[in-house]
Amino acid sequence: MGKEKRLRISLIILSLLTLLFLSSCTETRMQRVVVKARPAFNILPFNEIQITKFKIISTIDNKIIENEMLKTLKEEISIFFKKKIKLGDPINTSDESIFTNTFFWREYVRTENTAIITGIVRIKKEARSQIETVRDTPLSLKKKNVLKTLKLINSNITFFVYNGDTGKRVYKYRFNYKITDESGEADNVLVSRLISIAVDRFINRIVPREHIVYRYFFNF
Repeated sequence: MGKEKRLRISLIILSLLTLLFLSSCTETRMQRVVVKARPAFNILPFNEIQITKFKIISTIDNKIIENEMLKTLKEEISIFFKKKIKLGDPINTSDESIFTNTFFWREYVRTENTAIITGIVRIKKEARSQIETVRDTPLSLKKKNVLKTLKLINSNITFFVYNGDTGKRVYKYRFNYKITDESGEADNVLVSRLISIAVDRFINRIVPREHIVYRYFFNF
């Protein structure tokens, strides 16, 4: 017996079994079920969160990026973390070895059971030219080549979470993303959009979040 024929027979049998199963049910109903996804690292058991300065390496104004990152992180985490959230004291990020210095992070906070969030942001803005073929007018059949300049924003953002009691890094998340802008939006608008996406992805991994799924229930 050929492979395709065996597959057709298997599908027919499966369909018949499904019909038999459904016909034996006196009631079939679909119900919304709320499930809580388990995060890669759960930050909620901490009593406090301190968000501190990120190291910024960028061809865009660093102050724009730093302010947007701190503001967005604090606002978005506060939706899920109902205890104290504060901006920590600025740190000297000129030497990246600070991010592996356990002693520094153990001495950074004076409150017990505190999580510290910081990281490294690399954002590079560049222009790219490309030739596109367009119509002379919307109704014209005649086409021409035009040179268009696109703005590209490439990002690599690493988030670190430290346990303030031990100074140990307890979680790390790396985010890579690229935005292509053809409409000439301002840098701060693109940075805001980029950081909003990065923070949302990060929070998905540090807090349990509820999701709605639909499931079928059968009564016999």
